[in-house]
Amino acid sequence: MTLETILSHLDFSPEEVLVYIKLLDLKSAGATTIAKVCGLPRSSVYDYLAKLKVRGLVIEEDRQNIKTFIASHPN
Repeated sequence: MTLETILSHLDFSPEEVLVYIKLLDLKSAGATTIAKVCGLPRSSVYDYLAKLKVRGLVIEEDRQNIKTFIASHPN
């Protein structure tokens, strides 16, 4: 079973799954980069990242006054 399938079964939206999978590939990135890679509006990406943070899958750090998001390992 793929990670996408597992997350979908756990009631993640398709956009949350996309953002999380892309962030796993990127390791860490800002919202603008994530939005470009996913093809989603940056404002929406912030919403998806907030939901992923609540679920413990994304960590937010401030690096030189820039919000950077890091994907936690799916285990």
